[in-house]
Amino acid sequence: MIATVINYCTNDYRFLDLCLAEVRKFSREIIVPVCDHFFDGKLENRLLLEHSYAAHPDVRFVEFAFGEESYGLYSGLKEGDPDWIHYWHSTARYVGYQFVSPAIEYVLFLDIDEVADGEKMKAWLNEFPYRNFDAVRFTNYFYFREARFQATKIMRNGLLVKKEKLEPELLLDVNERKGTFYNLAGERLEGAPALDGTPLFHHYSWVKTKAEMQKKVVSWGHHLDKDWPTLIEEEFKEPFQFKDKFWGFEYTEVVPYVDPLEVQIPTTQIINPYPNVTKVNKKLLQRMRIEAEL
Repeated sequence: MIATVINYCTNDYRFLDLCLAEVRKFSREIIVPVCDHFFDGKLENRLLLEHSYAAHPDVRFVEFAFGEESYGLYSGLKEGDPDWIHYWHSTARYVGYQFVSPAIEYVLFLDIDEVADGEKMKAWLNEFPYRNFDAVRFTNYFYFREARFQATKIMRNGLLVKKEKLEPELLLDVNERKGTFYNLAGERLEGAPALDGTPLFHHYSWVKTKAEMQKKVVSWGHHLDKDWPTLIEEEFKEPFQFKDKFWGFEYTEVVPYVDPLEVQIPTTQIINPYPNVTKVNKKLLQRMRIEAEL
């Protein structure tokens, strides 16, 4: 049985429905951790959170509190440490993992902008001997500016882990899923494709308007990695030239698998009770961990 834990913030609202629709095709349960703040410390978009919760009553959302100290039992990481911002992406996975049911055999860790080919993933799970491995990283297509611009370089992102092999603290790695993968003891498979040899996932992280990119780069955990605002200005000075100015990847034009830019962003306020939402903080999560280990 597969559970999927999906990192989410409302800057990526356009991807929510698309990602969840595909994951439902192969996952027994879906858990979406979301912080109550963006990772620059500003409050989340409550309007879009409410719409997210209301639209997906079958999904368990875990809203966790932004803080000044690590959520982990054994990590002494605090605000001001060099890796502090990067750590919050890993914290989301750590938080979400606490709510995976005991009966689950494998956990798939995704970001909300990583859209699976659900039918191919279901076929892979049915026919590929993945139980021979304790951890698997998958190949994915990468897109930039528009869903029709696909990088010629194949990436690796999603992570599938055998639950009994995963110590929760392994998720709290500055290198995120890649770090978890390489630190996990056991048999590992790097770069698994679909049964037909093509990537299983479509990564739409940078399929955004200019304004959406500007919002992303000041509020995510990698906002100190580059001079993103300058790069965005350079990128949008002209129509796309099939080579991005962020990493220098080259692109080809394809028929989109899905198109996130067609998704409408809601503007109307809704306020309801949401039984599919659990709100937690560091103290509660630590108590859950201690009780689970007793």
